[in-house]
Amino acid sequence: MYRCAWPWCGFENAKCVCRNEGKKFINLRFYKFFDIYRLWSKHFGRDNTYVIVYERLKKDPENELRSLFEFLNIKIDSIVIKELSEQAVVHKSLGRKEELLKNYSADFEKCDQLIKEYFSESNKTLDNALNLSLKEFNYY
Repeated sequence: MYRCAWPWCGFENAKCVCRNEGKKFINLRFYKFFDIYRLWSKHFGRDNTYVIVYERLKKDPENELRSLFEFLNIKIDSIVIKELSEQAVVHKSLGRKEELLKNYSADFEKCDQLIKEYFSESNKTLDNALNLSLKEFNYY
């Protein structure tokens, strides 16, 4: 049986060992965004796959929503986009990430370099493929 050692999450029979044992857990493989993008684009096609960068959504939700609607080819009034960008549902995930970072702050500080190195290549590959300017947000 694999035992977890933060930040590595162990799996047994495709189930998270950490979660089952009530330990802190994170599945770092889930955050290899290029691998996820490659899987989605394989199944849905590159032209049918859209990536939202968390930091851009937080900084400018109105512009990110506008881009998403353009991608979906949905014609929507600018006033409606502005109203939607102010809705709590748009900001719900933003608060969740900040909550997680706060709850795990000591662990993330301890593992910061490891995590940056772990994701660096995947983030750089995704950035090169989609031109998302991820370096600007310290993704690599």
